[in-house]
Amino acid sequence: MKDTHENNSLVLAMKDMELNRKKLLQTQKIAGIGGFEYLPDEKLLILSNEACLVLGLSENKTMYSMQEFCKKVRKGKYDKFCMLLESASNDLNETLDFIIKDDKLELRYIEIYLEPPSGTLKGSITGVFHNVTRRKEAEMAKNSKSEAFDAIFSNAKLAILVMNLKGKVVDCNQSAINLLGYTRGEMLNNHSVQLLHPDDVMDASKMFATFVNSGGKNNFLEYRLKKKSNELIDVLINFEMTIGSEGERLFVFINDLTEIKAMERKNLDQERMLIQQSKMATLGEMVALIAHQWQQPINAIAMIVQMLEELIELDEQNSIMLNKSVESVMAQVSFMANTMDDFRHFLKPSNVKDSFNVHRIVKEVVSLYRPQLKHSDIDCNIFLSEDRVKRAEVFGYENELKNVILNFLTNSRDAIETSGVDKGNIHIVISEVGDSVQICIEDNGGGISDEMMKKIFNPYVSSKGDNGTGLGLYMSKLIIKDRMNGDITLENTKDGLRICIIFNKSNLNS
Repeated sequence: MKDTHENNSLVLAMKDMELNRKKLLQTQKIAGIGGFEYLPDEKLLILSNEACLVLGLSENKTMYSMQEFCKKVRKGKYDKFCMLLESASNDLNETLDFIIKDDKLELRYIEIYLEPPSGTLKGSITGVFHNVTRRKEAEMAKNSKSEAFDAIFSNAKLAILVMNLKGKVVDCNQSAINLLGYTRGEMLNNHSVQLLHPDDVMDASKMFATFVNSGGKNNFLEYRLKKKSNELIDVLINFEMTIGSEGERLFVFINDLTEIKAMERKNLDQERMLIQQSKMATLGEMVALIAHQWQQPINAIAMIVQMLEELIELDEQNSIMLNKSVESVMAQVSFMANTMDDFRHFLKPSNVKDSFNVHRIVKEVVSLYRPQLKHSDIDCNIFLSEDRVKRAEVFGYENELKNVILNFLTNSRDAIETSGVDKGNIHIVISEVGDSVQICIEDNGGGISDEMMKKIFNPYVSSKGDNGTGLGLYMSKLIIKDRMNGDITLENTKDGLRICIIFNKSNLNS
């Protein structure tokens, strides 16, 4: 019975050992570890099956001469690999990583760990190979990304600052140094507040706090930065937040808008100049209009005054005639004064957008210009597509629209006079088109050529030749499209030209 019990125990022990061996082999396989033994005298390397698996070599061949094995070791590590094994008995703390080419000709990164002398053969060296290919590839990828980032950061044409959440500059690239004029040391001792225009500090602090609290939203802002020389520059700033080993960092990307802003100011100055030139041209038209309108009242006043001189010499029975003459003189003077008021109001600058009645301003312009049109034997009539259009309002600059309509009427008058037509006609139609109001001015002045039609809205292009400034239609389009968000079209008709302007309705009562 005793022998039977011992045999059973031995069987169980052997099963446990086999189970533990399989677990160890499985652990080694998962960890990428395999043992080996090196015989210095024979210069022979003996691999376990796990080591063959780690190295990607066939399990059918487990013994290699050092010369044969080292042919698989990537160039540059061969000598160090041999020296490590030869000196293993003296220093077991040294390790080595090398690259081996497996049977599929793929590269594997391997680390060697040596063990104290306990090999199966006297004087042999034992150790393990550890496959660290995934770790090495991950490290190289990380290093590659880091190197790429460093290269982009350092060489980027865009100025970049790196700040902590307290607003202190902790890093910057060369473009930031070039833009702001500080040395790197000076920049790293700066707080972001020192770089801002004093008037922008409070708003910047609020926006910075909002950005941080919102997790990176609303990250495009325009500011003025102060260079070391105290020169102010306009910039567009973009924030991006990152979290790394050093904590939260804020990357600030700075776009220099100095040239763009200078160009905008230049364009604005040119636009103002063109508007002023257009107004001066309109002023000339208005002066001619006033002179024409005042001529007849002045003649009438002169005649009335002459009659008064004669009546004064007569008896009191002519007092009634005197009173009527005075009333007539005052009416003519009132007419002239009203004309001047209309003139002042017409030229008053429009700085604020507001809603205004379209029918009213068209009537006012036509009333002011009608004497000029009559002098040229031109009829001008206003038509409404329906009665409710009388109440249509648009949002914009009232006097600038008057200027545009006056310019169109002047162009129509000139075209009619040039065409030699017997009777000139200008029709103004105000209509409703969906949610918009449309003003169309049509004349019988013969129209313009197709070639001129393509470029008529360009500056300094005029169908009148040397007699025109070439700014009227250009400025009209600028006012309608850019300042009042409307549209303008031009087309030839059977007898002349039709020009239409269209705006979104501000209010149109039914």
